[in-house]
Amino acid sequence: MSKDLRSEFVKKAVESIKANKAMPTELSRPLAPKPKIFSDRLNVALKHSVENLADELCAFERKFVNNNAELLWMNDFNDVFECLKRLKNEVKTKEIDLLDSINNPLFKELGIKSFIEDKKIHISPKAPLQLMKADMMISETGQILLVDKDFDYIEKLHNSKTNIFITTVDRIVSSLNYAEEYSRYVRMSSASESIPQMRFTLFGSSLNCKTYLLVVDNQRSELLKQKVQRQALTCVSCGRCEIVCPVDQLIGKKPYDNVFTGPIARVMLPYLEDDYVYGHVVYACTLCGRCEDVCPVSLPLRDMILATRQDFFEHGKMDAERKQAYLKHRKYVKDRKRLNRSGWLKQKILSRNLSRELRERIYQPKFADKTFNQTQGS
Repeated sequence: MSKDLRSEFVKKAVESIKANKAMPTELSRPLAPKPKIFSDRLNVALKHSVENLADELCAFERKFVNNNAELLWMNDFNDVFECLKRLKNEVKTKEIDLLDSINNPLFKELGIKSFIEDKKIHISPKAPLQLMKADMMISETGQILLVDKDFDYIEKLHNSKTNIFITTVDRIVSSLNYAEEYSRYVRMSSASESIPQMRFTLFGSSLNCKTYLLVVDNQRSELLKQKVQRQALTCVSCGRCEIVCPVDQLIGKKPYDNVFTGPIARVMLPYLEDDYVYGHVVYACTLCGRCEDVCPVSLPLRDMILATRQDFFEHGKMDAERKQAYLKHRKYVKDRKRLNRSGWLKQKILSRNLSRELRERIYQPKFADKTFNQTQGS
């Protein structure tokens, strides 16, 4: 199964490369320089929240519930569907109002569109039930941060009978002091030459309506177990890393077949999705470091990708074929006598250890007659 999906990934990648004709020599869109004015402050704040996630979530829950609202913990999308179904029945309606686009990344990750279609729920701006995404939780005040919402949006929240917010466990920050900075990053277009003016709103509850917040894990706890890779949860999804990545410039988003794409996906997908299905994406990286140069929150993406590869190797998550190839490679490069064999013999050994499919698909390097070690006489 993993091999088939890996082949499908390669197939889609090759199609994208052929469509692009050749690797672009420069960025197709202008990219604003990495902002340094407040990135360090926000980076520290987000990292602190991830490292102390349980405490931050408990603090937020206490304040949020005191604001006459209800917080519901969800393991995955199935729990979300069951909860939405129950709340819809309690309100006694077959209509729902989506204040956020049904194609926003969180709704796509949870499959909200499929749920609405399967249950034949009618989307209406006059529905008594409002469904929207919460951009961030503020543990200090127990409020929800909403970024770039206009007056009509906020007015509908206060006049609605029932408001349902959805977010994930990692979207939390400790203090209001970071709300402005986070809002800037959420709105920051990765192609813009300057950071746009931010606009954010804090929402707790309303006397006229019932407020629910669904906090979804959806396998983020698996990522949280990893000491290095957990830093991926501080990603602000600005998209800058994907624009500068030479691999993604060639293959695009299609091969991932997921809401997560680009360098950050190579760390997150193997943990958020089935590692047997998505484990191969962590190897679609040249470790060039361009992503780190533009990341506004200074994520060590190369270290995280290498740590994920190491984790897969050590804990048997790597498929047998790939693991066997790694073991053979390690054994070979540790033996100087083998490395100094003639070029034609190394070429034969390489070909023998590649499958016919790989031999036909990839370019095989030509080995020199003598190694650098031999030419220097050491």
